[in-house]
Amino acid sequence: MKNVEKIATEILSARTIGVKFKNLVKKLVLQENARGSGNPYYVLEAVKEKLPQEVFDSWEGAYSEIERLVFDTNMSGVHKDLGR
Repeated sequence: MKNVEKIATEILSARTIGVKFKNLVKKLVLQENARGSGNPYYVLEAVKEKLPQEVFDSWEGAYSEIERLVFDTNMSGVHKDLGR
């Protein structure tokens, strides 16, 4: 039974880019916003250019996860600026 739990944990943990890269994405978004990049799609492309290939190779949904994280981080900054 423990082998099944171990395998399940490994499978679930492989379905993310990981905390290290999530933090890197957030940091890069904040840097781009500080530069005055108002267009969220420009921010997304700038962040993707700066990420190592290892992030994209981590799992098949990495591109989608990165996009969601960039847009979520970008929107949380907008809400902070609006005082929400």
